[in-house]
Amino acid sequence: MAYEKPLHSLNRVDKAGRSLTSGFSGATDDLAAAVGESFSVMLNHRASHSYPLNALHMTLRNRARSIDPVASTGQRLKRLDSILRKLRRNSSMQLSQMQDVGGCRAIVDSIESLHDLVDHYGRNPLQHELSHSKNYVDLPKGDGYRGVHLMYRYHGRASSSPWDKLRIELQLRTRLQHAWATAVETVDAFTGEMLKFGGGRENWRRFFLLARQRHTRFLRVPRYQQTSPTTYLRFATSSSLSRSRWMWSRSYNRFRVLQATCKEINTVRTFGTYSNSSPTMQKWS
Repeated sequence: MAYEKPLHSLNRVDKAGRSLTSGFSGATDDLAAAVGESFSVMLNHRASHSYPLNALHMTLRNRARSIDPVASTGQRLKRLDSILRKLRRNSSMQLSQMQDVGGCRAIVDSIESLHDLVDHYGRNPLQHELSHSKNYVDLPKGDGYRGVHLMYRYHGRASSSPWDKLRIELQLRTRLQHAWATAVETVDAFTGEMLKFGGGRENWRRFFLLARQRHTRFLRVPRYQQTSPTTYLRFATSSSLSRSRWMWSRSYNRFRVLQATCKEINTVRTFGTYSNSSPTMQKWS
């Protein structure tokens, strides 16, 4: 497989990112050419992360499965619309400094396996530079998100030198943590709440915070049930949570969205088939 190589300097990449998020000026013909050139630079920058991403993912998969034989791993390049949204949300961020244009993830069965995997990376550092890490397990995000993020700068030499210093993010989660995060994305996909990015209405934000607090009890559920975001959220809304009438009176029908599979979520994102005015969306309202 032939991997795309970076064709532009980091300064040119940053300039393209700024242009696409802050706008262009000039005659119509010049404007079209400038937009096209900037998109071409961004597309090349994104695609060039495939080589280092694949290398770090292979290592992650081997290490995760040495600890948990049934660990799941995956990799992805960040979608262009997500890159642009992130640049707009963080006006001081440069495109070349974005940590997760290329990202891979490992999902292990238990918190013990997660700690073992993190320790494995600590005891056996990669040849690549660990620029920084974020431990959201010990210090969860304000919205309740948990996981461990490791940000690397690829160290390329000899034949891999064209990809030197590109940034790749590793995400490490338990199945329970992944179920919670997937449920957040599911609600965002169908309702447009933008919970993942700190938005959304108060009742949804409170729901996921309360759901996160149920983790200790949920760990006593048989493990084969812990892989499903739907199972997780049904459990989270049981007992005392189900007595929170504000939750059910305003949002009961919306919980049906949690039946969505990851495949359905990707379909929504790719084709944009769900909108506030569509008949399909109205059944969630």
